[in-house]
Amino acid sequence: MENYTLFLNYFNKTPELMKKQLELVLKQSHQPMLVMACFLGVKNSLLFKEYTDFVRKNNLKNWKYTLSNHDFKYIGRYQLAINIPTDYVVMLDDDRLPSEDFCKKMVKIAKEKNCIVSQYGWELKKDENGTYRDMLGSFISPNILLKKDIRKILIDEQKNLLDADYLCGGMVFHKKHLVHLFKEPILTDKTGEDIMFCLSAKQAGIKVLIYLPFIDGSKNDMLGHEDDGISSTLASENAKKINKMRTLLINKYKQ
Repeated sequence: MENYTLFLNYFNKTPELMKKQLELVLKQSHQPMLVMACFLGVKNSLLFKEYTDFVRKNNLKNWKYTLSNHDFKYIGRYQLAINIPTDYVVMLDDDRLPSEDFCKKMVKIAKEKNCIVSQYGWELKKDENGTYRDMLGSFISPNILLKKDIRKILIDEQKNLLDADYLCGGMVFHKKHLVHLFKEPILTDKTGEDIMFCLSAKQAGIKVLIYLPFIDGSKNDMLGHEDDGISSTLASENAKKINKMRTLLINKYKQ
């Protein structure tokens, strides 16, 4: 099994949700070689204290953090990932809760398929004007398995990997794929690193996939999503401007 570095990114969620996530990371059947918690511009000092107290209490020598008063946005963790000691990267947003075999399964898929993979993402479609827009299309997540007709089709076909345009909630990949994000000047560091990374990788022939748990009989590799009503993107005062920028990025990168 390949070693991996786990990136945790904290912004505006509660210390209670953080603790729940950290406890689940500690229970992973395949433990990370390195955990890097990113506190890049976090205003809530309780989050940083919760993390450091947890690390100290459990004597976790390979759990590190990076702290900055400047908000590097989500792209900061991709910059850090360039120089990690492992080939594989697992990134989790602060509202994602991994079952015990999640990291093991996702790293295995990333290696076997040479892909970028998550359990949440978008397959985009054009609007009535022939333009792609952010969050227009099919949002794919483990929740689609709650629909019995879709679940039956997927199980009958043993289809647990679906093509996507871009992923969300974090993703898993070999760090060599980061070249596709940074090979050209970044158009913006405010938003859209998920779009730029996934769509530029697809242009280079790298698959971007969504893994659906349970289809192959697995039980403990799901990535849960706890929605506490705060979206890191939509919480911004410039939410409309951000959405417009993300739409511009999609139409630049999507073939």
